[in-house]
Amino acid sequence: KQPENNGGYNALGFGKTDPLVYDQLTADNPIDWTRWQVLNCYAGRIGLINSGGESK
Repeated sequence: KQPENNGGYNALGFGKTDPLVYDQLTADNPIDWTRWQVLNCYAGRIGLINSGGESK
Protein backbone atom coordinates (compact mmCIF):
# COMPACT_ATOMS: atom_id res chain seq x y z
CA LYS A 1 0.00 0.00 0.00
CA GLN A 2 1.10 3.53 -0.65
CA PRO A 3 1.39 5.97 2.23
CA GLU A 4 -1.60 8.29 2.50
CA ASN A 5 0.05 11.13 4.43
CA ASN A 6 3.49 12.50 5.18
CA GLY A 7 4.93 12.38 8.71
CA GLY A 8 3.82 8.95 9.82
CA TYR A 9 7.09 8.23 11.62
CA ASN A 10 6.54 11.24 13.89
CA ALA A 11 2.87 10.37 14.35
CA LEU A 12 3.81 6.97 15.80
CA GLY A 13 6.08 8.60 18.38
CA PHE A 14 8.64 5.83 17.92
CA GLY A 15 12.25 7.00 17.81
CA LYS A 16 13.64 10.31 16.64
CA THR A 17 14.18 11.91 13.27
CA ASP A 18 15.30 15.28 11.98
CA PRO A 19 12.43 17.67 11.13
CA LEU A 20 14.16 18.44 7.82
CA VAL A 21 13.19 14.97 6.59
CA TYR A 22 9.55 15.97 6.37
CA ASP A 23 10.05 19.69 5.73
CA GLN A 24 12.66 19.75 2.95
CA LEU A 25 13.71 16.26 1.87
CA THR A 26 10.33 14.82 0.91
CA ALA A 27 7.91 16.38 -1.54
CA ASP A 28 4.11 16.24 -1.50
CA ASN A 29 4.22 13.43 -4.04
CA PRO A 30 2.99 10.02 -2.74
CA ILE A 31 5.68 8.28 -4.84
CA ASP A 32 8.36 10.07 -2.79
CA TRP A 33 6.64 8.93 0.41
CA THR A 34 6.76 5.35 -0.86
CA ARG A 35 10.48 5.69 -1.64
CA TRP A 36 11.18 6.92 1.89
CA GLN A 37 9.10 4.09 3.36
CA VAL A 38 11.03 1.45 1.41
CA LEU A 39 14.38 3.10 2.17
CA ASN A 40 13.64 3.15 5.90
CA CYS A 41 12.59 -0.49 5.76
CA TYR A 42 15.85 -1.58 4.09
CA ALA A 43 17.89 0.67 6.39
CA GLY A 44 16.40 -1.13 9.39
CA ARG A 45 14.74 1.94 10.91
CA ILE A 46 11.13 0.83 10.55
CA GLY A 47 9.26 -2.08 9.08
CA LEU A 48 6.63 -1.71 6.40
CA ILE A 49 3.25 -1.06 7.99
CA ASN A 50 0.63 -3.60 6.99
CA SER A 51 -2.94 -2.91 8.04
CA GLY A 52 -4.19 -6.28 6.83
CA GLY A 53 -6.84 -4.60 4.70
CA GLU A 54 -7.31 -4.81 0.98
CA SER A 55 -4.94 -3.06 -1.42
CA LYS A 56 -6.59 -0.60 -3.76
